[in-house]
Amino acid sequence: MRADRGLGAIILALAMGPLTTGCFHSVIDTGLQPGPVGYAEEWETAWLIGAVPARVNATEACQGPWARVETQQSFLNGIVTVLTVGIYAPHQVEVTCARTDAGASSQEESGSASR
Repeated sequence: MRADRGLGAIILALAMGPLTTGCFHSVIDTGLQPGPVGYAEEWETAWLIGAVPARVNATEACQGPWARVETQQSFLNGIVTVLTVGIYAPHQVEVTCARTDAGASSQEESGSASR
């Protein structure tokens, strides 16, 4: 009888695990005009349920100023976190670079050329 309860608890925990892996989402916005995406990774490594976060150098990824960093934990990332009991907790990371004056003028030129 006790073995049935133990097995039931394990099945319940496995069934509830994916439901408790809410899609974590965080955005850091500098207020600069966004430009091209400088870095994007679907499986950036984080540890201990995100207590040791993924590390991305936004300035290096953009080779200069950046406008936005967005991190989130997708459903599949959450499943992996549950399966590893939170030890490995991957996240999706996207760094959007700041638009430079050169990028703004080249967009204006292409816009006027297409008219």
